Amino acid sequence: MNCNGRVDYGKLWRTGAGNCTKISFNQPVTIANTSIQPGTYSIFTIPGKTEWTVILNTDTSLYGNSGYNQQKDVIRFKVTPTTTSKYFESFTIDLDIVPNNALLYLSWEKTQISFRIETETEKNVTNFISQQLLSNQSTNPDDYANASEYHYYLGKDLDLALTLINKAVQLKNESWYYRQKIDILEKLKKYKEAIECAELAIALNQERADWDAESKERSKKEYEQRINYFKSKQHQK
Repeated sequence: MNCNGRVDYGKLWRTGAGNCTKISFNQPVTIANTSIQPGTYSIFTIPGKTEWTVILNTDTSLYGNSGYNQQKDVIRFKVTPTTTSKYFESFTIDLDIVPNNALLYLSWEKTQISFRIETETEKNVTNFISQQLLSNQSTNPDDYANASEYHYYLGKDLDLALTLINKAVQLKNESWYYRQKIDILEKLKKYKEAIECAELAIALNQERADWDAESKERSKKEYEQRINYFKSKQHQK
């Protein structure tokens, strides 16, 4: 990185300016195959031409790296810098959210490093579905609907997503459950079932006491458009 002599290779860098840069986690995460407990940590680096050392330290009271104590490190790991096509005039920290996890980028001029932050979201969701939903322990329909939505938006195990939304519908006749079920059926290309579900949704919304006539008619037209689309897809088979 060197950056016009402002950062020296091989020396501890505050990785920012002024008070030490900090990062916080409200749940356990994994970085470089190491479990990091919830809390706030200071970030330091040791830049190199071909390799950087990234450091998380428990002392968050430091100004720059003055008073830094290596014994308070919770992790040190190596990363490889890359050259970017974009020029970063100022030192920049970006967090890119990927499904359930994140990538942290440190960039300055045309040099960039990054590392992955892995959460326990996937494990927690899987355990909750297995222990609370598929065993019918939960009686909250939103639990089933939210778990179904999680699988739908990640595009994984749509059959499970359908099973979960069906359980939600069994517990409560809620209009947005039907909308979600239709979305899942469409992805599964189950157009006949999607049409049937849309017709049920129309009937349900027509009975809603909290909607005026205009809202009911607008909803009906939206579902009828989807029904016509599903019918056209059936004819293409």
